[in-house]
Amino acid sequence: KTELEKLVKDIFSKKEDSDKKEMLVEALENAKSKLVEASNLIAEKDSEIAEMTTKIEELNVSVDTLTASATEKEETLKAKEEELTGVSKELETEKAKIAEHESAMEKKDVEVTSMKEEFDKVSSELDTIKTDAVVEKRMSALEEAGLLRSDEEGVTAQREKVSAFSDEEYETYKTELEEIKASIVASLKDKKIDPKDKDKGNTTLNLEGDDDEPTIKEIGEALSDLFYGDKEKK
Repeated sequence: KTELEKLVKDIFSKKEDSDKKEMLVEALENAKSKLVEASNLIAEKDSEIAEMTTKIEELNVSVDTLTASATEKEETLKAKEEELTGVSKELETEKAKIAEHESAMEKKDVEVTSMKEEFDKVSSELDTIKTDAVVEKRMSALEEAGLLRSDEEGVTAQREKVSAFSDEEYETYKTELEEIKASIVASLKDKKIDPKDKDKGNTTLNLEGDDDEPTIKEIGEALSDLFYGDKEKK
């Protein structure tokens, strides 16, 4: 857990998204390598257990053979009993080895489970970072285009909106904002509206232009004039 927390901290300490992505990909590859290594080790343990089981079966057959021989030849009974005792000890030794292997397998199962959980967590964090990076890129593009909301609450709402968009939906959304802004700016220039001569300039757009473009207030007043000017004149 400490190692994972350090990894996550190191990732978030990187300023560039490419660096974050590179570290996450490396972490995922390491996790994958460990999973493969654990799987190979378990396979080896399974093979060893199979071999031990075969030996036990062979030893059991040997015990049966020795027991039968002991009943046939009383003279060799003692020797056979000693041999049987030796075989029994070997059998116990093999059983102890099997128990050790089973214990090792259980530990490996725990390790594999832990590694899988770490892998899932890192994958989830990677998805979050990717999503955040996409949202930041979209918001930066909107800001550069002068399409970002002007108030903090509006920016938050706009961020939530663009985070839910697909790439196609986002491009459509951005294009619509650009068209609206261009239309209003063109209207302002055509009408040559002077904000000081209007008393209905309270309506504002959440768009930000360059210094040599009409101000947000002017755009808002123009929009107000476009939508409400005719009604007031009547």
